[in-house]
Amino acid sequence: VSLNNDALCENQVWLVTGASWGDGKAAALKFAREDADVAVHCVQSRDTAAEVAGQIRELGRRARVMQTDINDRDGINRIVGIGGIATDIQASVESDVLDRQYAVTPLKRFGDPEEMADVIAFLLSEESSYITGATVIASGGRILHP
Repeated sequence: VSLNNDALCENQVWLVTGASWGDGKAAALKFAREDADVAVHCVQSRDTAAEVAGQIRELGRRARVMQTDINDRDGINRIVGIGGIATDIQASVESDVLDRQYAVTPLKRFGDPEEMADVIAFLLSEESSYITGATVIASGGRILHP
């Protein structure tokens, strides 16, 4: 999904929460590639967030690290439910837990952070303008809803 069609990113500044790793990092880099400047949010990993900000600057965009705890989620009407994404956090999960997740995922693989960035980009684009008050579940089919 490209965001340039509706100029959603062009000359905008996006705050991406959790942008120091995983799908947040992928989203921040995608927005930068789509001509947005990015505020790279982190709660604890300031050094890692600074590396992401450096990657954004290498793409010719401005970036700033914002370290804070964001708890207020009021007003969100488009939510991405993420399940089984291949990020660094999987290294801290017991292998039998990962094996069980893998076994019940119809696609028989974990998702890539870049795939989550594409879902987020779609939800921010005009192509999703009729979606509101909904949860979009990107889980490789592991979490199925009617």
